[in-house]
Amino acid sequence: MSRLNRFFTKHRIAIVGFVLAVVLLGFFLVKFVLDMLFWNDPAYRRVDPAEWMTPGFIAHSWHVDSRDLATAIGITEKPDGRPTLEDIAELRGVPVAQVIAEVQAFLAENAR
Repeated sequence: MSRLNRFFTKHRIAIVGFVLAVVLLGFFLVKFVLDMLFWNDPAYRRVDPAEWMTPGFIAHSWHVDSRDLATAIGITEKPDGRPTLEDIAELRGVPVAQVIAEVQAFLAENAR
């Protein structure tokens, strides 16, 4: 047992680094699997746009380029955070229904 104690004492920093690396690997592995399961669920494919959705969510759901979608609904600069369609309509001073209609028109033209 004294050899094991000496090993842990001598290589404490390396062991802590290794354990930390394994924990981080586990975290990102779990995140990857959960994301994969979420986006492979048919309920999240081609979801009808709603006011709570972000352009990124819609673009991912419909497999279109998010920058093209953002341009189509009047976003010229990269916004702070993740604005919803409702936030975008508020910033533009138009009804949410108009922004949703613009998104639907874009998706009708560009969706694969």
